[in-house]
Order: sequence, then structure tokens, then C-alpha cells
Amino acid sequence: MMYSEKLLKGLNDLLTLNYEVEKIYTEALNAVTDTELKTFFKERGLERNEFGKDLIVEIENINANMELKFDGKLENGFYVTWMNFRRLFLFEDKVNLYVEICKLKELTIGKYDDLLGIMDLPHSTRVILEGQKAQIQNALNAIIVEKNLVA
Repeated sequence: MMYSEKLLKGLNDLLTLNYEVEKIYTEALNAVTDTELKTFFKERGLERNEFGKDLIVEIENINANMELKFDGKLENGFYVTWMNFRRLFLFEDKVNLYVEICKLKELTIGKYDDLLGIMDLPHSTRVILEGQKAQIQNALNAIIVEKNLVA
């Protein structure tokens, strides 16, 4: 696979991941009654929506002719975390919900790290990915603190 194809596939996979995580947060927002959780899910969903928009612009800047694909297929690790997450938000089990959110964020950060590991990544792409990863990491750190307060 050529460098640009690998990069574009990675960006499209990350776009799909952000799209799916946004759907998870939206579903959780609509399912929970706790005001704090609602605020959290709303903010994170909007954040992922913005990430997606930024990724689309970057993909188009690299290759305006690329067809974006949202296949909605999560990798096994994400699917298992999502199923656990879904069960927990239905019961509003805050402590374990925070644990699953942490897992989801850690898996996502790993995907960003994979893409950031590509040599000769365009500067604009690197800036976008590093910024998004930092936001996810900051949210993860805040969740860890919150989880410890709730536990």
C-alpha cells in the first residue's frame, strides 16, 4: 500500500471511529437521567463531531477525490467496550461507567498513536491529530479524577 493510501485509510478509519463514538455518546445522553452524565455525554459528543469535521477537511486537503466511508464497523475491542458501556449507562452505574469510558478513550488514544507513528506525516495532519489526542487525554484524566471521587 502506498504511503498516501495508508495515510488516507488511517484517517478514514479514525473518522469512522469518531463518528461511532459520537453515536455512542449521543445514545448515552438520551438514556441517562443524571444531569452530570448528560452534560458529559453532550460535551463529548459535540467534541467528537468537531473532530470528524476537522478530519474530513484534512482528508479532502490530502485527496479531494477520496470517497469517505462510514462503514460503522467497530473493531472487536471497541465493540466489547461499547456493549459493556451500553449496559452500564442503562443502569446509570457511574463508577463502572467511568471505567468503560476510560477504556474507550484509551483504545481511541491508541488509534491516534498508530496514525501519529507514520513517518513523514504532513504537518497539518500531525497538528490536528496531536490536538485531538490531547483533548481526549485531558478528558480521560478528568474522568479518572471523577471516577476516584465517585468510588
